[in-house]
Amino acid sequence: MSGPAPSRLRARSLSPTAVSLHWTDASLGRARRIVDNRYYNIHYEATTDDEPGAAAAAAAAGRTMSVIVKDLSVVLHDLRPATRYQFKVRTVKDGLTSAFSNVVTAWTPDRGQSPIYVDVVTLAASVAVGVRCKKNPYIHGCFVARFPDSNWTGFV
Repeated sequence: MSGPAPSRLRARSLSPTAVSLHWTDASLGRARRIVDNRYYNIHYEATTDDEPGAAAAAAAAGRTMSVIVKDLSVVLHDLRPATRYQFKVRTVKDGLTSAFSNVVTAWTPDRGQSPIYVDVVTLAASVAVGVRCKKNPYIHGCFVARFPDSNWTGFV
């Protein structure tokens, strides 16, 4: 194993065919710059359930796609509209592979629908006043977490 697994993986639907992913790598330290030969291996797949897009997801289910990047974020394109995807990432360095990160799920909206966005409204750095989820048929609820580094992050 090559150090700790990436953490705080987050996914955001950008369009009916694109999702952005962002994560952190504790082994990079505060600089958060990659200066060695490490890269990140992202695995993702369409999943099936009774939600919108299940028929399209069923056609692609079971096929894990893999992308390699040398950054702490990536935008994945050419995804299927109205489909639920699961994502996870791991670090590869000097031929050694870390464990996978947390698994996150994101829906690509149907064509003609807006992607899901979450806005966190704050009064002060330490107080969350409210959360607004923009209306979308794929939103099942919102969750806001405050991490130890005082960053507020919204998840759907």
